[in-house]
Amino acid sequence: MLESTEETKGSVAIEATGYTAHSPDGWRLLVEAEVDTIVRELRKNSVWAEAAERDGLGALWVGGSCWPGTVSTGAGAEASNIRREFASRRTLGRAGESIGMASFSDKGDEALDDDYAMGRLIMLESFLALREAINGVSDVRELNINIVLEPYLLVIRDAETTGPITRCALVSIQRFIENEIVDLSRPEAVPALLEVTRAVTHCRFEATDAASDEAVLMQILNVLRALVLGRGGERLNDVTICEIMETVLSMSCQMRLSEMLRKSAEATLFSLVTFVFGKLEDINDSQDEDDDEGSEASMVMPSPSNMLVNTARGAKNNGEAAGFGIAATRELYRVLVALTDPRDLQYTDSMRLLALNTLHAALQRAGNAMEAVGALRELTLGDLSRNLLLVLQRDHVSLISAAQRVLFLIFASHKRDTK
Repeated sequence: MLESTEETKGSVAIEATGYTAHSPDGWRLLVEAEVDTIVRELRKNSVWAEAAERDGLGALWVGGSCWPGTVSTGAGAEASNIRREFASRRTLGRAGESIGMASFSDKGDEALDDDYAMGRLIMLESFLALREAINGVSDVRELNINIVLEPYLLVIRDAETTGPITRCALVSIQRFIENEIVDLSRPEAVPALLEVTRAVTHCRFEATDAASDEAVLMQILNVLRALVLGRGGERLNDVTICEIMETVLSMSCQMRLSEMLRKSAEATLFSLVTFVFGKLEDINDSQDEDDDEGSEASMVMPSPSNMLVNTARGAKNNGEAAGFGIAATRELYRVLVALTDPRDLQYTDSMRLLALNTLHAALQRAGNAMEAVGALRELTLGDLSRNLLLVLQRDHVSLISAAQRVLFLIFASHKRDTK
């Protein structure tokens, strides 16, 4: 679900992406193109566009690596440094004042004390710092991952940023991952990997219209898929995997969304479930089940009427994760099994059918490995088998057919424990 404006705004970025495999500076062209793209999107916003028209705010951005007459303080600069940097300057004039960045009047920069204004200023500064950073290195491997990601994460976290701008930031992150501008497979990149995942799963943006909003949700799916199935996916921890699966499952069950978006969410769900359960073959059962007892991995059950709002968790998300294990897999399995219960009327038949099809994908991929894990085997032979037998008593052809397919795989993979 793409906006028509994407065809023109993405042309430069697509062209740059094609150079990455053939030119030593291809990565630089791609990063510059992505920065320019999101700047153009900012200028399309009514507030930013009016400011740019009056005072040429956009001219300070595109093609330049720093503010006129200033020296960038770098990404993540402290508020005091930014305040000192701009305290004596009035170059932004009415443009800065109109978007709430700062008053920039002769009376001083009191507006910089406002958290909203300072947040906007830091956001702009981080993009300029990124431009300077890519000009200061000769190889993409020398580029600091945090400097590349920080501007886009600031946009994604900002709940007052419009949907098209948020989507633009998400597209950039996806391209950086797929083109290995940011190599999330390196051990030192784990904190950045977890930070990106958390920002995307907790993404908030200002609603505009249904098409634009669903385009953002579609892009969230694309980024989550790239994070999990990419080179750094195995380094995601249990809590992060649960947050990702919550987000995707919630979109799949949300009946207010368009059918196209829900089908895309379902396809993503099947791919991620196949990946997660496929990792069981590499997990040491006895060792990981001990860790499962103290795990903080948990998932919230989806709702057919309300989008899931991820809440903060107390888990250790400090980048020391060695990868997810049985804790996340068991929690995901528990949620899917619970959705198949025909006696629980808060879930619709559409949600039960989705859960059965997802369980079929999991058992088809790793049925034998699931049989070897005690916690999963207990759920399979207990709650899931009971729910399947209850579904077979329903007068619903699609549900009965899906339940029979799942039962067949259970009998095939759990031969020693089934009759």
